[in-house]
Amino acid sequence: MITEQELFLAGKITRTHGVSGEWVCVGNTDVLDDCEYIVLNMDGLYVPFFITSRRYQNDTAWLMQVEGIDTESKAKALVGKEVYLPLHLQEEAEQVSYQYFIGFDVYDQDLLVGKIDAVNDQTDNVLFCVVTNNDDVVMIPAVEDFMIDIDHKNKVLYLDLPEGLLTIND
Repeated sequence: MITEQELFLAGKITRTHGVSGEWVCVGNTDVLDDCEYIVLNMDGLYVPFFITSRRYQNDTAWLMQVEGIDTESKAKALVGKEVYLPLHLQEEAEQVSYQYFIGFDVYDQDLLVGKIDAVNDQTDNVLFCVVTNNDDVVMIPAVEDFMIDIDHKNKVLYLDLPEGLLTIND
């Protein structure tokens, strides 16, 4: 049996593609090359799905088909599911896509800023869209120099932000 401790969140199935059961998955595409299967949480059980085809749509999305999912309706039933991969592949990844951080809590030093709700990568400067406890949205540049630590297991991103960045729009 596969356990959650053996896996890491690599992406999410966002929509179907075509009529033959193919999905669009958004997330960490760097680690997918070395994987024969993905894992989905099916009602509390982590179930492997063996990959029959995959191709990259862009640097944060791939098109994928797995055994047993061969129609659009079967694929639609799994849209919205998070995609997990074996933990050892994460350690081999050279770089994590910024989409990977959606759902992470963000701390500036020891102060909780909020939760990453989306990633705006429509411009050259990628931004984390962070929802605060007050339901405000704060845009934080996704800059590696700001990142102090990443707690993958607990989904926490620790940053060291420049003074005044969080209050720039106040």
